[in-house]
Amino acid sequence: HHEPPKVVHCNMGPTGMACFSMLIIFETAHRVSRLAGNWVEPEWDDTWACYAFFGGFLELSVAMWEITRNNIYGATFFTVIGGSWMAMGLRMILERTGHMDIEDTPIGDAVTNLFYMAFTLVMLNLNRTMNKLSLAMMGTFCVFLLLGCFGGHFRTSEWIHAFVGIVLFCLVFYGFMAQMVNEVYQRVIFPTFPMRKNQNALGVNDAAGLGEQLRPNVAHLRRLGSFDSKKGDQSDSSDSDAPHLSPKQMYDIMPKEMNSEPAKKRSVREIRNIRSI
Repeated sequence: HHEPPKVVHCNMGPTGMACFSMLIIFETAHRVSRLAGNWVEPEWDDTWACYAFFGGFLELSVAMWEITRNNIYGATFFTVIGGSWMAMGLRMILERTGHMDIEDTPIGDAVTNLFYMAFTLVMLNLNRTMNKLSLAMMGTFCVFLLLGCFGGHFRTSEWIHAFVGIVLFCLVFYGFMAQMVNEVYQRVIFPTFPMRKNQNALGVNDAAGLGEQLRPNVAHLRRLGSFDSKKGDQSDSSDSDAPHLSPKQMYDIMPKEMNSEPAKKRSVREIRNIRSI
């Protein structure tokens, strides 16, 4: 019996962060231009709207790619943020082309920013186990969204918002550069400052989910055959080649990720109810 070859997928995280940094600096340039008296051509708003929509679409595409790598953190973040950029870009396109006339909605915009800030706070909490660079990015993004709740009300907060946007751009662009260069050279060129020693120092926004563990576990238990823990005798299995093992023997040959004490406790029900798997 030969194991199937392992499929290796490219890490698209750097692409998502490159798009994120691009959209942040473009939005900040748009804000500074408005505050400083339109020192950027008004026609650039048309281009900025297209960049916002395309950048959001690209982030959403990156999220779908991250699913194939079992990167639950990157997939979740880029899905939600990419979708929001697409919506904002579409709104600006419709406004600029005259297909939609939307008045300023400060309360609605504040509610929207508060939701995204709550979402980012959840991601920020996860960053405590990853690296300090990602923690700094998410923390700054939270401040950026919080300041967005006061957009248009106070001129001073608008300037602070623009400054925080520049800081956020620098952090995210450094994250893109660090992950891209480190992965190409397969060693740490630009540090990401991991939280713990012996932690992956190449990734910036990577955190695996359970997707790659649940399927192999069930399939592994199915291959082990069935065992009636009450009667202590073996029952028929659909696979004539399947071994008939006791629970202790099952534990001994389980994969390493299943062979810890918490994993063994979680697996008791599967082993006792093996016939239903």
